[in-house]
Amino acid sequence: MRVRAWPVVFLVGVMILESPAAAPETVAGRSLAEWTAELASTSRTRRLRAALTLPSFGTVAVRPLAKALEHDDPGVIYWAASGLGDLAHKSTRTRSNYERLRGLLKHKSIGLRLSAAYALSRIGETGSGVGVLAKGLEHPHRGVACAAADFLARIGPPAANAVPALIVAARHKDYHVKGAANEALKRIRAVKGGK
Repeated sequence: MRVRAWPVVFLVGVMILESPAAAPETVAGRSLAEWTAELASTSRTRRLRAALTLPSFGTVAVRPLAKALEHDDPGVIYWAASGLGDLAHKSTRTRSNYERLRGLLKHKSIGLRLSAAYALSRIGETGSGVGVLAKGLEHPHRGVACAAADFLARIGPPAANAVPALIVAARHKDYHVKGAANEALKRIRAVKGGK
């Protein structure tokens, strides 16, 4: 009986491609537990660095990021929501996470509203999230409009409802806003054949 090698190689290759990468044990020399502990630091820089680093651990970071949504520091909350959106893992889709993120859509801080909208859009509530981000494109501060466009770009094709607002933003007088809006349009339209 002849055994052909290429089907075996093909199957092994498919298994490798389909298996999720193992979460790193350390990032920048620290474990997940050490980075999570940094969220309680008295130093704001250390807290923000921790919130930014946690998503690097992959899905095992969902629980500490979700807990960080309750933090006192709005910067930590912003980066925790953004990280949950980046991970967009099924374990993020819990009732308490949805409720907290929906609550943040009403926060006085536009930054927290944008990051919560991004996270909600990435974990399945595209309707409410994309609307908030599209509205953010109209904000008078360039950084806010650019952040909204960046979040829409990161969502990609599911943010198609924001295309009309992005087209308007792509004609903005500020070239930063124009560039961010055009990048978002490019990423949203990538799968749709450039329409």
